[in-house]
Amino acid sequence: MEKAKKYLPLVAVILAVVAIAMIFLPCTKGNDDCKGFNAVFGYSMSAFGMTVNVFEFSFMNLLTYVLVVVGLVCAAMAAKKDNAIVNFVGAACLLVAGIFFFMTPNFIVVAGGGSAEGLELGTGPIIAAICSILAAVCVAVPAVLKKLGK
Repeated sequence: MEKAKKYLPLVAVILAVVAIAMIFLPCTKGNDDCKGFNAVFGYSMSAFGMTVNVFEFSFMNLLTYVLVVVGLVCAAMAAKKDNAIVNFVGAACLLVAGIFFFMTPNFIVVAGGGSAEGLELGTGPIIAAICSILAAVCVAVPAVLKKLGK
């Protein structure tokens, strides 16, 4: 049990870094131009001398990655110092981020007030959500074991 308490926060840090790295993978199916970075900060396309905005800035998609970073920092702090509050805050941030990753297409802001109904969840947010939820479990388990006295 002592090894689990020691190494699980480090596993959570690795999983959180993987979740953040998924910003560079496609976030929607069928549209290779829509990477996670484009879904967060928006992007425009240029053709025949004209520029058209496709997606605009999305605060909720940015919040998802901010929550993962906060969870990452809490997991790193939990690896150094055993504090149950830090563990639970980190786990909560990572769990909420994992749920938000599954809602990425709903959070995309289509330019011009268009609809994002046809967008399906891509590989990037799926992998990021799974890693984020697993990281939340890895951060919470040492605090739970400590509270149970094991």
